Amino acid sequence: MSARGYIDPIPSILPFPSRPFIIGKPHFFLPPPPLHFIEEQLAVTLEDVVYRNRNGYMRVVPSGLPFDGGSYPWPASLIWDRWNINDLQAVILHDFTYAAYDSVRSWPINRREADRDMLDGFRLNPNSHGDRIRYMAVRLGAFGIWRRKSKCEHQRSYFEALAQGAEQFKSWVQRMKSMSHDR
Repeated sequence: MSARGYIDPIPSILPFPSRPFIIGKPHFFLPPPPLHFIEEQLAVTLEDVVYRNRNGYMRVVPSGLPFDGGSYPWPASLIWDRWNINDLQAVILHDFTYAAYDSVRSWPINRREADRDMLDGFRLNPNSHGDRIRYMAVRLGAFGIWRRKSKCEHQRSYFEALAQGAEQFKSWVQRMKSMSHDR
């Protein structure tokens, strides 16, 4: 960890080219992961999210990511469920990218690409309606979030545990699973 609070890039979470290299076909490779709520509005993922973006690059979000569901601003949150299972992977990928921007030195994915991946993820949901409007609502809700560092200690410790290696990361995920909040 540097003096500014960033950790060095972790190879396992950096984007990498798909094999075979397929462009223009975003795809999630696993079903939406189950969640474990550690606070009323904060859950951790219990399985990985694996995604290929429209540019042919793979993105892996390791299980254990603490996140707060879709970041819809107040009026939009009355329309759309922040925990909708069908949009969960797009939201997890988006939150992961924002958190990595806060925590990982020289994170290679910018806000525009993170938001575009979320929109493409919304479009992968066959029951989805209003993808563009939801994208704009989340983008509006997340505008200030990108510019200021997250205060979520669980997200920072997630990246620190990833940087310490597989065994320490497994231990960290188990600690998160031991925390519980009845929903």
